[in-house]
Amino acid sequence: MKGKYILFLICSLFLCEVSAQTLEQARTLFTKGEYEQAKPVFKKYTKSQPSNGNYNYWYGVCCLKTGEAEEAVKPLEIAVKKRITGGQLYLGQAYNETYRLKRARKVILISFQRTSC
Repeated sequence: MKGKYILFLICSLFLCEVSAQTLEQARTLFTKGEYEQAKPVFKKYTKSQPSNGNYNYWYGVCCLKTGEAEEAVKPLEIAVKKRITGGQLYLGQAYNETYRLKRARKVILISFQRTSC
């Protein structure tokens, strides 16, 4: 019985180390493609500052990359309204994955038009 508690404690400490705690750590994980670990931090920041385009962009991309396209839509819409670079392409992907195909096409076309100019 004592062994189970020790194993639980060791696992808990390990998981705390793997999970990002600060915005800087979350951004580092994000750039490395470790979206699952970065997502909780960005979620916390979007809740505390819901109109911040960057926080919404990072959280939305994390949601999209971890299979939560529906959850990604709202933060990515905010990021696009705030004109965060790359937001439109990811929003288009989120729309596509949630079967909002007309919106996806429109957003992606606008994204390509802006990058080709």
